[in-house]
Amino acid sequence: MKLRRLTIHRLPGIDEGFTVEDLGDGIHLIVGPNGIGKSSLCRALRALLWSGPTAQRGTRGSRGS
Repeated sequence: MKLRRLTIHRLPGIDEGFTVEDLGDGIHLIVGPNGIGKSSLCRALRALLWSGPTAQRGTRGSRGS
């Protein structure tokens, strides 16, 4: 499975939604100031791509044993 386009409707600190297109092969980075929602975006992608019992169980700052 490959992510080719990502549409964001709302993130903390960003007033308007936006779309990131043409996500080609390779590694992509999420860069921005503190409080902009980088971790929230990563958690949302994790829940979307790997949804299941373990995706819902984790909370911020906790690690599975």
